[in-house]
Amino acid sequence: MSKKIDILDLEYASKGRDVDISEPILSYLELKYDLNIVRKCSVQNWQYYLLKYRPQMVFIANGVGALPHFQIVKTAHYLGIKVVTHFSEGDFTENPEAVRTFFWGYNKDRKLYEDLHLEWSQRNIHLINTYIGKYENIKLSGAVGFDKYKLLKDQFLTKNVLLKKYHKTQFNKIIGIAGWGFDEYIEDNQLLKEYTENIRQSKDLVKKIIEDAIIANPDILFILKYHPLVLDKSSSEFHNIDNYSNVLKLQTEEAIFDVINVCDIWGAYESTTAMEAWLIGDKPTFLIQPIENDFIRSRISDGSTKIRNSDNLQEFIDEFYNTGRVRSFDDLEPVRKNIIERIIQWSDGKNHQRAAEYIYELYKAPANRKIKINSFLIYIYGRFIYKKITRQIRRLLRLPLYFDGRFNDTERGEWHQIYKQAVRKFHDFN
Repeated sequence: MSKKIDILDLEYASKGRDVDISEPILSYLELKYDLNIVRKCSVQNWQYYLLKYRPQMVFIANGVGALPHFQIVKTAHYLGIKVVTHFSEGDFTENPEAVRTFFWGYNKDRKLYEDLHLEWSQRNIHLINTYIGKYENIKLSGAVGFDKYKLLKDQFLTKNVLLKKYHKTQFNKIIGIAGWGFDEYIEDNQLLKEYTENIRQSKDLVKKIIEDAIIANPDILFILKYHPLVLDKSSSEFHNIDNYSNVLKLQTEEAIFDVINVCDIWGAYESTTAMEAWLIGDKPTFLIQPIENDFIRSRISDGSTKIRNSDNLQEFIDEFYNTGRVRSFDDLEPVRKNIIERIIQWSDGKNHQRAAEYIYELYKAPANRKIKINSFLIYIYGRFIYKKITRQIRRLLRLPLYFDGRFNDTERGEWHQIYKQAVRKFHDFN
């Protein structure tokens, strides 16, 4: 067994959305309080890391966004480890069942196992209190992931660097489109089940509108940015339209803010990244909504131009590249200002500090749980051992092994240093 550490951070990828949440918080705790923190992958060997490091605390940016994440939270809870979670996407729609679905995610137990849960906004907390219940361990930090626009503003990827990196230097115009999690809705499930058919129809229409734009504008590079958690790309709105010469497909290869920064225009079917485009530089945003009222959308959608068909999108593109602006988007500026305040609470870049201080307070508090060996822990570690044995057999038989390449320790360390230096400078830590 290794020496116990203060905090074990577990994230699914070594850069991107969840690292943008976790890393400013962790760097602040290292710099101000000298805590010992280890960063590892949340989808590979996490069961081993919990036992190896025996941390006083586990931090995960989103504890319910994927089944392994919820299992981490629950396992750490029963191992007597303090657990802290944030939210990766925290703009709740004002619908009771949607709030419950969003808040609980893969937590089918509907029990809050974490010792501290951090929320984006007071509005979210109000909705949780109203439709789920009041919890003393839910605190308001603000949306930490958006602090990067203050912390890293001088380090964003530039257009020329990206074009050279991906051998696309023949283009000087770039439009980015964020992918949505259509794969969640292709199979029947309980997530917004009443809208499933509308969403299925929308996917095909969205795909056609995007493809029409790609074909009609061969001089424009279209970056198709798959949602970071999409595994079944055949269910994506980008399926079979990512092989044109003026298309660059990305998923987690580049941080979302870097991708947005190099684009002239940003679009999606539905995505909170539209707000990130506004924060980066008031970039014109559009949302492709071929079917009205296909499901209850985030209020963020109110700040973007709505695209109903291919002609609408071409008009949007032409107006921007001919005039430098889009009138329909500019008219929504007051709406966007209200949305930003309503959703992320604070845009001063200090949400990570608020979160870190709550975490440190919990860190100093006496532990209130002991290890509780139960059927869940036996299942988790039994399955872990089974997978390890199976993997070893496949290796001996020279059979192919699945490898999730989204997390790389070296890359995670690089982003640790990037954020650590940015946080040091922002707070003037010595």
